[in-house]
Amino acid sequence: MKHIPHTLQHMLWLIAIALLPACGSTAQLPPSPEPTTPAAAQPTTLSIYNYDNYINPAILENFSQQFGIEVIYNVYKSSVDEAIPEVITGEVGQYDLIVVSDYIIATLRRNKMLSPLNKQTIPNIANLDPLFLNTIYDPGNRYCLPYQWGMLGIGYNIAQTGRELNSWADLFDPAFAGRVALYAEPRITFGVVLLMLGYSPNTTDQGQFNQAKEWLIQHADQIAIYSTDDGQDLLLAGEVDLVIEWNGDMLQLLEENPDLRFVAPREGTLLITDYMCIPHNAPDQPAAEKFINYLLEPEVGAALSNYLRYATPNQASLPFVNEADRNNPAIYPPAEIRAKLFSIADLGQTFNAFIEAAWAEVMAAHQTQE
Repeated sequence: MKHIPHTLQHMLWLIAIALLPACGSTAQLPPSPEPTTPAAAQPTTLSIYNYDNYINPAILENFSQQFGIEVIYNVYKSSVDEAIPEVITGEVGQYDLIVVSDYIIATLRRNKMLSPLNKQTIPNIANLDPLFLNTIYDPGNRYCLPYQWGMLGIGYNIAQTGRELNSWADLFDPAFAGRVALYAEPRITFGVVLLMLGYSPNTTDQGQFNQAKEWLIQHADQIAIYSTDDGQDLLLAGEVDLVIEWNGDMLQLLEENPDLRFVAPREGTLLITDYMCIPHNAPDQPAAEKFINYLLEPEVGAALSNYLRYATPNQASLPFVNEADRNNPAIYPPAEIRAKLFSIADLGQTFNAFIEAAWAEVMAAHQTQE
């Protein structure tokens, strides 16, 4: 999604709060007492780096009022993969808190770019579902705690496709040539094609990856664009008819166009969990930990999920999540779908370099079609 200047973002937050006092949710944010920061003191700031449109604005405003901490909300300009060097080098500023996808945590840990959490300041860890704790990405949750989780699928306009879709292969139906948006992150798009071909999205077989690469090159004319987390907007605007997108991003738009659909394909799909982490050079780690603990409050966590239409990893929040969302299989999938959800594993630096080289070939083929 497009980057919005910080001052304009703040204006939009205030407008959103005025127009959507409850943010469409049944969860009410805790009341905000007067700020505890003395008037003469230098105001504390919390700098967050996150995906665009991936926060409930009322949460930021309420946190600021309750704790007297000004929030500066920065958004990724493109994919989170491209943001890793920014976090590592600090070239675009230092952040107190970053939200990253699970498979990126290993890279940040390997580069010693994360600061261990002081869990004594985050007692609301106790509210989290054990499913999202002690993962392969971050054993013992030394560095990160879960934010939201979701699954990948196909968003489409049935008025244009003329039929329901249920397979990743539908993306490559010649009838939809030039009307498809794939994802600009290589592990995601390669993962989709690998699933379609009958392989694991986490395979380290170079031959299988090469088959996925060749498939994308051979079908370059099928793809209108490799989108940077804005596929749902392209679909809503009618610029494409099929997109690879996350369930929450699609569900936020279904009410705007009754012809839009979302499906988790039959071959299986990718599970993604986004995590909150603190960079090693964070200017104000205590403020970041205060925000993490605040977000893990039951009603605050529910207000986040009700706004975003993603699933909460906070089991204490579930009673406050909108009932329609709790019962929606596109958000909280049934057991048969969960059995076919694959997390994106870290494949190591050597194989990651192989993937980057393969992706460069795919991008070169796509550019010849533009």
